[in-house]
Amino acid sequence: MNHISSSNVKKISRMEPPPVVEAAEKTISDYLRSWGLEAYIPKFLEESIEVETLQMLSEVDLKDLVPIIGHRAKLTTQIKLLTNIMSNAFENTCTNTTPDSNNQIMLYTVEDLPVAQQMMMDPPEISKIEIESL
Repeated sequence: MNHISSSNVKKISRMEPPPVVEAAEKTISDYLRSWGLEAYIPKFLEESIEVETLQMLSEVDLKDLVPIIGHRAKLTTQIKLLTNIMSNAFENTCTNTTPDSNNQIMLYTVEDLPVAQQMMMDPPEISKIEIESL
């Protein structure tokens, strides 16, 4: 029986949960409170606005939700900042992950499996009839 040797094992670093996940766990109410816009929480909840849908809001939507210009300007700025933070955090998580010896998992490819290795060395014969029926 063929065994998988350690040279055939590929190691992949297991990433820590990115800051994006933490940011996404906050609710719209949490963000509105932290931005000093808690008066708008009921309206956002009534309209089913969530953190994920903030950046999808048009200027008309924002005017309807937040009629006071100063508050709307503040919200618009905060939405842009949040979008940038989440985007940068995601990019940094993907590009700056450094594996360490305590944080690795093993990943095998199909070619590493004994059955696949055997088939590569001794491929089964396929008759013309079998091919035509495919």
